[in-house]
Amino acid sequence: MAFNLRKIDLNLLVIFEALYATSSTARAAQRLGMSQPAVSNALSRLRDLIGDQLFVRDPRGLKPTSKSNEIIHPVREALGMISSQLIAPGKIDLATYKRHFRIIVADPFEPILMPPIVRAITTEAPGIEIECVQATARFADDIRNGGIDLACFAFPIDSTDIVTQVLCPIELVILSRRDHPGIRKPLDVDTLRRLPQVAIGRELRGFTGVDKKLIAADTVRRTPYLVGKIWSMAPMIERTDLIGFAPRRFANEIAANFNLDIHEVPIPLPEQHAYLMWHVGSERDPGHRWLRESMMQVIRTNP
Repeated sequence: MAFNLRKIDLNLLVIFEALYATSSTARAAQRLGMSQPAVSNALSRLRDLIGDQLFVRDPRGLKPTSKSNEIIHPVREALGMISSQLIAPGKIDLATYKRHFRIIVADPFEPILMPPIVRAITTEAPGIEIECVQATARFADDIRNGGIDLACFAFPIDSTDIVTQVLCPIELVILSRRDHPGIRKPLDVDTLRRLPQVAIGRELRGFTGVDKKLIAADTVRRTPYLVGKIWSMAPMIERTDLIGFAPRRFANEIAANFNLDIHEVPIPLPEQHAYLMWHVGSERDPGHRWLRESMMQVIRTNP
């Protein structure tokens, strides 16, 4: 940073990080237990010290400038290092801890991972907020620039500045409407070839390897309907004769609610995994560690 560090009050960096995370002086003030005028005054001081606006007003709140995007990671890394030295690893006081996390959770895992964590927050950690956002093609850059704290996704990032940890295997099953008239249990390859399917869009579908395996088994699927989100598959399958592939954990969560049957896939499929990914600068951040370890614990207790 091109300024005299002796003039910097550490609290200004804490406020800067809160503003970046929340995109709002009001939410940053609430998170930090400060008044909104005090946060605005701190932002004004920081702007003078750094010589940049840092945030500009946008219809959706405060939009970080390129300078803010440039310095957010060094700031978070520095704050994380300080916290890790002052607080014992993994030891945070959930009753008083304040944090706004922005995360990506792939649709099939949100109903599995997040309810237990939200229950813990509402009863034990009133100062923690989690904002789950949709993944974009640039989600790795969002992790790097601090826009995303943690991502749970089926496609790992191969980069030295992003930590990638296996969350769990992804085992696929086939969903059909309950007592589908065209299926004799167990579902066989001929039935799989014959029945039309609903599938996720082609852009995501290519990553799963399912189509390649089906082609190798001389099974080209007919997909008269493609969906943008896996959640949309369930009502389509329930109300039509379409069938569809879905992760087993997700299928187990939704089958009863949507009156669906779950079938084993009658051909071998490639092994897949879900991953947790975060910036290396967050590795020792005790709050960040609490969130990712909580996710791992949920998966371990919900096989």
